[in-house]
Amino acid sequence: MPSETESANTDNHNGEENKSPCCGPLCRHWRRWNRFCRRKCRAAVKSVTFYWLVIILVFLNTLTIASEHYNQADWLTKVQDVANKVLLAMFTMEMLVKMYSLGLQAYFVSLFNRFDCFVVCGGIVETILVELAFMSSLGISVFRCVRLLRIFKVTR
Repeated sequence: MPSETESANTDNHNGEENKSPCCGPLCRHWRRWNRFCRRKCRAAVKSVTFYWLVIILVFLNTLTIASEHYNQADWLTKVQDVANKVLLAMFTMEMLVKMYSLGLQAYFVSLFNRFDCFVVCGGIVETILVELAFMSSLGISVFRCVRLLRIFKVTR
């Protein structure tokens, strides 16, 4: 019977840790490397520089959406479509880096992160549906408008 400080699942009768067959020097090296990368990513995500980069992306997204108007030139529509896809990719990278560095549980504690995840996933689905011609482009989409609410990150 294990004591309160021992775990029945991790300790065997000799007091050594149970290891899966794949855990050898390569597995330990990979875990160390993963821990190192995760710490570096966490430091980057919590930095002031990262915060301001995200704010700049939100500002650029706001400018892109605000520049849409009725009867605009085709070249402007194409530029806005490309900008929308690039910004969506950047917001997706931000979300994935935060998920990796903070862990899923800690990431979803923040309501802003939940909101960002919803908006990014919705934007990805919408982009895929429009590109595959399952859905027509509605000009300023609902998710792009909701993405404007990210500006409230500035007040946070």
